[in-house]
Amino acid sequence: MTDVKTSAPTAEELRARLADNLVAAGATTTPTVEAAVRATPREAFVPDNVDLVDAYTDDVVVTKRGPNGRATSSVSAPWLSLSTLTVLRCPRMVLSAQQRSGPDRLTLGDVATCGDRRGCFSGTV
Repeated sequence: MTDVKTSAPTAEELRARLADNLVAAGATTTPTVEAAVRATPREAFVPDNVDLVDAYTDDVVVTKRGPNGRATSSVSAPWLSLSTLTVLRCPRMVLSAQQRSGPDRLTLGDVATCGDRRGCFSGTV
């Protein structure tokens, strides 16, 4: 009998799976948004103690809890980030004043407070 070793999926595999699921669910509305999802390393925006598989589920990732155990900070679920992109329908977004200034600069403030959403937004510029 031969032992078959299964290895844990890589971040790239998980990212592709998440993107495929979001496309299948209709959450990505344009090829640009889909490409941004496929390119954004969600694991870079969650705490180090979050399992890679958990980082790539289409759900919120709690990053901080208060003394009562309730979530006080989180990384948004990918579907929510994508719905924000869809609602804004901005063809050009720049998130940082250091990057650019002028009439086509959009400051998202609280809309883009978490890193993975910023990553997706920056992918749509």
